[in-house]
Amino acid sequence: MDYYLVKCGRYDATSFFTPDGIYRKIQWWVRICYVITLAVQVPFLDQLFYVGPFVRPLGDADISWIAGSGVASLLYLAGAKRSGAAQVLPAAAGSAS
Repeated sequence: MDYYLVKCGRYDATSFFTPDGIYRKIQWWVRICYVITLAVQVPFLDQLFYVGPFVRPLGDADISWIAGSGVASLLYLAGAKRSGAAQVLPAAAGSAS
């Protein structure tokens, strides 16, 4: 999601290793997206230790990964746009893009 739709393949690789770089140390909005995504998946889980309430009506299918992927994608796109993480870096000299 981030590579194709947010940054369009343009990253500053040296900033990955710099705590005060453009990617920062901790992005709390990403962690919140993760927790919300986990919560959305629970009703669709079909595991030995837990069967969610939406599993039986869906023919005993575990579609938690589908629900989680959709919610995570939408939350991440919205959060990236709001936080300014969608700022596209200029293409590096000599790159193929």
